[in-house]
Amino acid sequence: MVERASNPLPGKSPFCCKGHVYLAAQTFYDERVPGGWSAVVEAAETAELREFASQLFLASALYDVLPIVPLSGAAAHLCGLSHRQLVMENARWVARRDMTGTYRLLLKLAAPAIVAPRLPRVSMRYFDFGGASADKKDDRCFSAVQTGVPEPLADWMAWCVDAFVPVVLEATGAKDVVVRRPTRAAPDGERGGVPTVSMHWEIAWT
Repeated sequence: MVERASNPLPGKSPFCCKGHVYLAAQTFYDERVPGGWSAVVEAAETAELREFASQLFLASALYDVLPIVPLSGAAAHLCGLSHRQLVMENARWVARRDMTGTYRLLLKLAAPAIVAPRLPRVSMRYFDFGGASADKKDDRCFSAVQTGVPEPLADWMAWCVDAFVPVVLEATGAKDVVVRRPTRAAPDGERGGVPTVSMHWEIAWT
């Protein structure tokens, strides 16, 4: 069987993330999934994916990010949840954990209007692709855009943002945080034969 250009073999795509992403998934799955990370690896759909997931991940090293999509899908199946439900639960768990580490200094700024526009760029430092920006619409509403996101990762990325942002902003005192995607992901190019998209959000609170 010939692999589609938009679905390269695990470890072969040009889109990478820091090992933090996989290490966080391992820890969360060990807590949440019956059988933990080992069960997720065993449930992976191909031998190539199982081999990729069985390696030793180092926090600051770079790894192909696309395998996180089928791996999180396998974890969701083992939990009896939809893919979206488990990814969002994982993202909330990461947000709560990182508020005492990665985001501790950012949250010292305290005000939601200061923290919100910084979140897109801060989140992208885990990845070696794409760009991020945010624009103020009013004192309690910002628009944000992420560009160059690999299309196979788009849903996973959207679910992460939808769940992650409210947890962080509520920690700064924001109330009733709403994360909206006013438009669908729009094609913006390709890299290594994999199509990329731009993703837009509106973030508001009271």
